[in-house]
Amino acid sequence: MRTVTLYVALSVLEQIWKKGGVDNYVTLQSVSEDAHISISYVESIASCLGNLGILTGKRGRSGGYTFSRSLQDITIFEVALGISEQGNKSLPRNLKILYSFLDGVSLEEYLQACL
Repeated sequence: MRTVTLYVALSVLEQIWKKGGVDNYVTLQSVSEDAHISISYVESIASCLGNLGILTGKRGRSGGYTFSRSLQDITIFEVALGISEQGNKSLPRNLKILYSFLDGVSLEEYLQACL
């Protein structure tokens, strides 16, 4: 289940990036439609990513989500660990070790590789 959640989180981040979320706010509805993920699941993931300081949300007509920090300053490990440990569920040691190999990979590098 944790792997699926990480996959969805990375898909949400990728959609926000593709839609210009570095400079603009992107609606979760558009992310949901383009990623073919239910809006409630996208909202849950976006909330978690917001709590981790990766995304910033804005309400209202021109609202949506954008990145809180530079993509170079966010690592895939940070996303994986934060998403996996949401709700204070401790990550198994072997999975934490595996995820630690992702510490040197920035979100920017990951997204560029997705092109």
